[in-house]
Amino acid sequence: MKKINLDKIRGMLPNHATVRLTRYYNSPAIQCLVPSPYLSEADFERIKVAQRQEIGEENISEFFTEEIGHNWFIFLKRHPVAFEGLYDADVKSFTGGAVDPSVV
Repeated sequence: MKKINLDKIRGMLPNHATVRLTRYYNSPAIQCLVPSPYLSEADFERIKVAQRQEIGEENISEFFTEEIGHNWFIFLKRHPVAFEGLYDADVKSFTGGAVDPSVV
């Protein structure tokens, strides 16, 4: 089972960025949000490559960018993965508010 370390993904981004585990249209996803100042296109491409390596191409179903260098989603395939660096806020955003995953 692949382990995805959200702290490593957070560490790839500027300090003012937000990374969270979420669901988008009922698909598991990692959302990366970088408020102003945004990333340059070159920095974004470099980070995207590093994120693909950390998560593993076999675990990604789609890399969807709403705004280059500002807001993107990494959609995960629906097979077992383990997460490290997961916080209550990540669980809440993924479960819709329940902190205890057994509630979902």
